Amino acid sequence: MRAILFAIASSAAVCFPFVLGFWLWPTGLTARAEHIFWPATGVNVAGLLLLGWRYFPVIWSGVLAAVVFLGQPVLISLIAATGNVLEALLACWIIQSFGKFSSGFDHTRPVIALLAASLIAPIISSLSVPAYLVYDGTFSAKEFWMAVGNWNLANGAAMLLLAPLIVSLVRGRRAWSVRGHEVEAVLWLGAMILGAGLTFHEVFKAQGLNFAFLVFPFVILVAVRFGPAETTVALSVVMASIYWQLSRNAPVLLIDQAPAIIWFVQAFSWVLAATGLIVAALVSERRLAETLLASEAARSHEISLREERARLNALRYQINPHFLFNALNSLRATLPLAAEDPRKIVTALSGYLRSTLARPEADLTQVRDEVESVEHYLAIEKKRFGRDLAVEVSIAPEAEDAWIPIFLLQPLVENAIRHGFTQSKGALKLQIKAGLEREQLVIEVANTGKLIEYEGRDRPGLGLENIRSRLQLLYGEKAALTLTVEDGWVRGQIRLPYAASPTASHS
Repeated sequence: MRAILFAIASSAAVCFPFVLGFWLWPTGLTARAEHIFWPATGVNVAGLLLLGWRYFPVIWSGVLAAVVFLGQPVLISLIAATGNVLEALLACWIIQSFGKFSSGFDHTRPVIALLAASLIAPIISSLSVPAYLVYDGTFSAKEFWMAVGNWNLANGAAMLLLAPLIVSLVRGRRAWSVRGHEVEAVLWLGAMILGAGLTFHEVFKAQGLNFAFLVFPFVILVAVRFGPAETTVALSVVMASIYWQLSRNAPVLLIDQAPAIIWFVQAFSWVLAATGLIVAALVSERRLAETLLASEAARSHEISLREERARLNALRYQINPHFLFNALNSLRATLPLAAEDPRKIVTALSGYLRSTLARPEADLTQVRDEVESVEHYLAIEKKRFGRDLAVEVSIAPEAEDAWIPIFLLQPLVENAIRHGFTQSKGALKLQIKAGLEREQLVIEVANTGKLIEYEGRDRPGLGLENIRSRLQLLYGEKAALTLTVEDGWVRGQIRLPYAASPTASHS
C-alpha cells in the first residue's frame, strides 16, 4: 500500500508541471522554462527518507504517467526518470549520511545536509535531460546552460519546499508546535497569502517593481514563533502563491523575459526556504536546550529540596549522645540499689547506645568494638528472655583487631534471635564466633532451630540482603554470606578478606 501511495504521489508530481505548462503556454517556452519547480524531486526525496531507499524503483512509475497521460516520448521520459532516481538516491544518501537524519528536520545538521543535497543531487538530471533536448533539437545549444540553471533550481527548490513538508505531515502531531496558537497561526498565514500574492503578482508583471523581500519577514516570523513544521507550511504557501500569480499573469508575461523571471523566482524560493528552515532548526534547538536546562534546573532544585529535607530530618531526629548518656546515668542513679535488673538494663542500654551513637562517622570498625556493641544489645535481650536465651561468644585474639564494615554483625544477631525463637523448642542457644582461616576473616552467628521457608520468595530477610549487598559493594567476589542448617543449628557465616588496618580493607 505504501508503494502504491508513493507511486501515485510521484506520478502526480511529474504530471503537474507538464499540465500547467501546456495550459499556460501551449506553444512552449524557451529552454522548457515552464518547469518552474519540479515537485517530483521533493516527493521522491521525502518518500525515500520515510520509506527507505529500497523503494527507489517506484520513482520510475512517472515514466508511465508521462507517456500514457501526457504523450511524452518514451526515451526522454526514461532519461528524466532515471535522472530523478539517481537524484533522489544521492540526496537521501547525503541527508542520512552527513545530516544524521532520523525523523525530521528539527535540527540544523539535517537541514544543512538537505541544503547541500538540493544543490548537488539535481546536477545529474539537470545535465542529462537538457543535453538530450539539445541533441534532438527541442531547443538550441545556446540555451543549454540556461536550461541547466532552470532545471537545477527547479529540482533543488522543490526539494526544499516539499520534502520537509511531507515529512512533517507524515510525522503527525509530534512535529507541530502550533497547538494552543491556532488562531494566531491562521492570521499570520492569511497575511502571508496576501503579501506573497502581491509580491509575485508584481514579479510576474515584470514592470520594474519587486517586493520579493516582503515575503522574508513572514517566513522568519513563523520559523521563530512556531517551529520547523509550521515553517514548511509557510513555504508551501509561498509555492502556491507563485503558481497562483504565474497563472494569472501568464498571458502578459513576455516570452523573452520568462526564463530570467522564472530563474529569479526559483533562486529566490531556494534562498527563502534555506533561510526559513535554518532559522526554524536553530530556534527548535534553542527551545530543546532551554527545555533540557529547565528540566535539569528543576531536577537540581528537587535534589536540593530533598537534601534540605534530609538535613531537617537529621536535625529533627538527631540526639545528643552525651545528653542521652547523662540522662540514662541520672535515671540509673535514681533507681534503688535493690532494683538490680532495671539498673543492669539501663547500664546495658547506655553502653549499647554509646557504642552506636558515639562512634566516629566511619564506614569501618574493629571486630572487638562491633562485638562489644552486640554484647550490650544481648545483655538487654537476656534480661528480656531470661533463661530462654543462652549466649556464647568466642572471638579469636588474632581476629579482634581486624577491620570490618560497621554494623555488620548486628543484623545477623537480630535475625538469629527473631527467627530463632519462632523455630526453636525450649531455650534458644546463640553462638557468636570469629577467627581467621587462610587469610580470611570468618564471622559466624549460629542459633538453634531450623531455617524458615520463605513462601513466594527465594531470599531471606531484608537485613541479610543488605549485608550481602554491602559485602558485594566493598569486596566483590572476595566476600560472601552463607546460611546453612546442620544438626539442629542455623549458621550464618560471613567470609571476607582480613584487614589489619582500615586502608587495607578494600584491597
